[in-house]
Amino acid sequence: MKFIDNDFLAIFALISIPFLALFLIRVVRFLYNLIRYLYLSRKYKVKYDKDTQRILKGYTGKPEEIIEKNREEELKLLEETRKLNKSYGLMEVDEQKTIVGIAKPKGIWTEFVTKQKMSWLRAMIGTKAESDSFWRNMINAQSQSQSREQSRQR
Repeated sequence: MKFIDNDFLAIFALISIPFLALFLIRVVRFLYNLIRYLYLSRKYKVKYDKDTQRILKGYTGKPEEIIEKNREEELKLLEETRKLNKSYGLMEVDEQKTIVGIAKPKGIWTEFVTKQKMSWLRAMIGTKAESDSFWRNMINAQSQSQSREQSRQR
């Protein structure tokens, strides 16, 4: 019985020693990387000037804050351009943009996709140009696409 116990311990030792060695190597590698990270982060620490520190101190990073700041900057720019336009004697014109039509596609792939979606595009242009004919254009677009689908299934 003692002979079996020694063999079992020997086999167990042969199997467990490589796993323990791998585990110890990983622990040593982790400690090495941790020490290197701490050293490099201290060595290359970013030092900000007084203005940047003041800005970063009040910065929370919330999207609402960023959007509000951008909106304020855009309003300032808009006021500046209006003042410049008045000083040069230019008039501001608000142009209403209307969709006139769809340009012919240049590429083969673009033409292929556009032909498939043309009825939908016509219906959408109808929504922009004349709001009265929206539903009529949408029904026409659906009926055209259904007939196209039926011809493909045959």
